[in-house]
Amino acid sequence: YSFIGNAMMSLAPLARRLSSSSTVPIFCRYTSEAIGSCRLDIKIVSVVQSAKHLHSSSASTRAPSPIPNTILSNSKVIFFLTVDTVKGLSSHEFSEVHLQVRLSSFLGPSLASEEVFPSSPVDLDNASLSDLKFRRSFSIVASTKVLNHLRQGYAPIEFFASVKPTYLERLERWDELREQKHTIPASPGNRTPERRPNTLPAMRRSETDFVVEQLHDVVAWLQICELGPDGSYLPVPVVSQGDLDAGAFLLHQGLQRRIILSLSSNSGQQLPWTDFTKVRAGNIRLLDSKGRTHESTSKSLITLPLLKEQTVEFRPDGTGLLEASALWDSSIHDSVLLNRITAANQQILLQFSFSVSVETCSDPVQFNMDAAI
Repeated sequence: YSFIGNAMMSLAPLARRLSSSSTVPIFCRYTSEAIGSCRLDIKIVSVVQSAKHLHSSSASTRAPSPIPNTILSNSKVIFFLTVDTVKGLSSHEFSEVHLQVRLSSFLGPSLASEEVFPSSPVDLDNASLSDLKFRRSFSIVASTKVLNHLRQGYAPIEFFASVKPTYLERLERWDELREQKHTIPASPGNRTPERRPNTLPAMRRSETDFVVEQLHDVVAWLQICELGPDGSYLPVPVVSQGDLDAGAFLLHQGLQRRIILSLSSNSGQQLPWTDFTKVRAGNIRLLDSKGRTHESTSKSLITLPLLKEQTVEFRPDGTGLLEASALWDSSIHDSVLLNRITAANQQILLQFSFSVSVETCSDPVQFNMDAAI
């Protein structure tokens, strides 16, 4: 069986001790389009308050609650769920269909262990879709977390089916139509073939392809080294004018240089970076003594050659380290700001951009930082 779609049932009436009956659409798992409908019926059987609330209510002389239908915390709720009158699921696309309900749909994420309650499968080639029904009583204890989930949450009714080739063909046609919408047509006077945009169009993703947003704290260190008399590359000093000055690298003219980039993260293996894929430098600006920035003609970012050896380390304390070196020749920028001696109380600002490959990301992660020299 394949998960083909679900119907969403609001739990708000259940939180207010109200029985409800509604017809809701069944949304396709892949295209998010309505492919059918079903009727959802909830009947409240009983609500038993906890002994604590019964004792407090009998001993209290205050007026009753202004919302009598509200379920109190730790009450035992018994209700009956019926799913029937299923429509829209065609026998041309599915051979067998069944639905299921999860216990976590009513209890929320606080549930310790999951339970799944399926219906009997229906063979659409030999039976009618109206035979697909689900009836079951549920007994839950409405804790504070469960009540919050009932007031705001929805319970998905999941539909599974044994699909036929016609169903798969329809999904392929849907993909093709989506791609055609993002195709740039050629003009009548231009015979060049159609070209697709650089960005990939939004497409249907497989069941195992999930896209989520993650937040990680990454600290970047930049070190500039110059060739020393003994043939090794030594770090250059950083000069600062005061507490508010981040400092500037003090460089000498006519020496070979290397850039050492170090990244550190407290995410460890949760941010599985592998290597630097590209390092670029450029966007040169002048920072005068009054704190004003002056643009220059050298704005393009130029790729710097990366050395083959890179360091990747995931330490036992949960931190991760990535380090690489790149060759930097300041003359490739063709900037007078870098070719001449910098005046007193002035600094040259450079933008460094580097890309890092991460196993869980389809594209390299981009970083940017400025450095003063």
